[in-house]
Amino acid sequence: MGQSYRRDGDRLMPVGQAASGSPVGILWAGGAFFVTLLALGAFFVAPSASAKPQSAPPPFVATLLPGGKQAQTRQLIPPVYGQITLGAYAGEAALMAGVTSSSTRAFADPKTYGTYRDAVREVYGVDLEDMNYFSLERTDLQARIKDLGQYLLLAGEYGDVTIALEPLGPEKYAVFEDKKVMGWLRTEFERAEKAGVTIWVRFASEQNLRGSKYSAAGGRTKALKFYNAAVAFRAAMPGNVKMVFSPLLNTAYTGRATQDQILAWNYRGATENNPNTLWDRIGGTIYRTNLELVPMYHDYYGFMTSLDPNTDFQICEIGGPYRSKQETLDFLAMAAQGEWPKLRKVNLFARDINTRADPEGHFGFVEPNLRLAAIQQVKKTGKAQLAESFLKPVLQAN
Repeated sequence: MGQSYRRDGDRLMPVGQAASGSPVGILWAGGAFFVTLLALGAFFVAPSASAKPQSAPPPFVATLLPGGKQAQTRQLIPPVYGQITLGAYAGEAALMAGVTSSSTRAFADPKTYGTYRDAVREVYGVDLEDMNYFSLERTDLQARIKDLGQYLLLAGEYGDVTIALEPLGPEKYAVFEDKKVMGWLRTEFERAEKAGVTIWVRFASEQNLRGSKYSAAGGRTKALKFYNAAVAFRAAMPGNVKMVFSPLLNTAYTGRATQDQILAWNYRGATENNPNTLWDRIGGTIYRTNLELVPMYHDYYGFMTSLDPNTDFQICEIGGPYRSKQETLDFLAMAAQGEWPKLRKVNLFARDINTRADPEGHFGFVEPNLRLAAIQQVKKTGKAQLAESFLKPVLQAN
C-alpha cells in the first residue's frame, strides 16, 4: 500500500509522523485529507477475482469523411473519474498493438489511429482523451503541420486534445514570430475549430528545465522570452486553442530557491501583480522516480494558487514506475474526490522513458513483463494480445 497522509493544522503529514508544533503556509501544506482505502470510498473499488468482465461495444472503425469529420461506429466510454477527466499518451498500448510510432504524423492515418484507439480502450477500460507532442523544428514542417491537422480531427472525436508544442528548431522562441509558420498552424487549428475540437496547447512544455533546448530558466531575460512568445502565439490562434502553462514539477519542487522566481516570470511576465489573461489552465508534468507524488503536487498547487487563485489546473503528464502503482491509485482517487478543487484533467504518460531516468524500462501502467511479452508477441505473429493496465478495473468500476 502507498503512503497515507493526514492533516495537522494546515500541514500535510505522513501517517505515523509526529505532529509539528508550528503550522506552515500553503507551499508545503494546504490539504485536508487522510488517505486509506476506506477513505477512497466509491472512487476506488478493488477488482474481484471472480468479477465478470464488462462486455465491450463493437470495435471502432475510423472513417474520414469529406471536410475531415470522422464517423463513429461505437459509443464512447467517457474517461471521467470523479471530478477529473483522464487523457493519455499511451505508447505502451500502441506498442502492444503493433503500432511502432505514436507521433501525430503516424496517427494522421485513420487505420493506424483506429488500431491505437482500440488498444487504448482494451488496456485502460475507457476511451481516454488524447495527448501528444509536436516539434516546430524546420524539417518537413509544413507537411507535418498538415498531418497534425488530420490527427486533431481524428483525436477530437474522443474529446479535447492536448498537444505539447515544442520550439526545438535553432530559432527557438523566434519561431512564434514567423507569420508563415503561424499561418500554417492557424489554418489547421481553424479546421479543427469547425469540427468542434478544443486543443489544449502545452506551450513550450517543461520550459523551466535548464537542460532543455528552449530553456526559459537561468534568468529574467530567458524567462520573459518565453512569456512574450506565449502572448504572441495566443494572439495568432483561433478561439478553440487553449493555453496551458506546463513546467516540469520535479525541477520546480527540488529547485525552489531559484524556480519560484522563474515560474513567476514565466507565468505572469515582468509585472509582479499582472492578472492572468494568457493561461487557460495551470498544468505541469510529473516524472517520478524517488519523489513522493502527493507532497510534490501539493507543493506546486499551493505555490501556483498563490500566484493565481482563479485559474483551473490540469496535470499534463503523470508517469512513474509500475512498482509505484498503489501510490498512483491513491493520488488519482484523491484527485477524483476533489482534494485539489481546481484540478480538472489528468493526462497519463503511459510508456517507458529514457534509460537515464528509467534504466530497467519499468515506467508505465502495465506490468512490465506482460507488456514486453505482448510486444514480442505482436512482432513475431502480427497478432496483438494486449495486457491490461492496473487502472482498468478501477476506471471500469467507476
